[in-house]
Amino acid sequence: MESNGFCTACLAPERRCICAFAKPVSNTLPVIILQHSNERNHAKGTGRLLVRSLENSKIITGQTFNEELQKIISDYSPALVFPERPTQDTRQALAKNSTINFLILIDATWKKALSIYLSHPQLHNLPKVVLSGYENKYHHRKSPSPGHLSTLEACCYALSQLQPDHQHRFKQLLINQEEMIRHQQVKAIHQMTHKQSSTLSKAAQEKTND
Repeated sequence: MESNGFCTACLAPERRCICAFAKPVSNTLPVIILQHSNERNHAKGTGRLLVRSLENSKIITGQTFNEELQKIISDYSPALVFPERPTQDTRQALAKNSTINFLILIDATWKKALSIYLSHPQLHNLPKVVLSGYENKYHHRKSPSPGHLSTLEACCYALSQLQPDHQHRFKQLLINQEEMIRHQQVKAIHQMTHKQSSTLSKAAQEKTND
């Protein structure tokens, strides 16, 4: 559904609506996405697609999340998905925190994500879901290294680690991302072709006038 040029579901401008790619994925482990305000209208972000796809998820946009984090930590036993150098096998680390029942992700550029992490001390002592050995397949945005994943990819792999019996279900998230990427690529080619055609047409018209 659209209102005033914006989709009321994904909140994106009509021309960038991603709802068609958001095939639903059920999850019993709640997920919250702390989205930096700069990402809200970013056309190449995956946070909106993730929250539209994952049924038990929520996205909060801003730069300060102290109140939300205080409530989450009080009510749940959350883990944070955040890149860091693993000091032990991830699965062993998670096994020691078998009470994990909530997942937190930060949706931002690497620099902004680090800023959010450092400015919220309550995140520092949370169990970390460390993702290593995965390849970033979302090449529409620059990343510090091939191992830095999109927000959607990070969530998919984290859920698969925490709930391995359901990892086949979470793969649908990656399919959703692939379909969105394909659409963006086709749209970019169409726009480039249209621009080139317009330029050639204008040049031909100017030559005719001469």
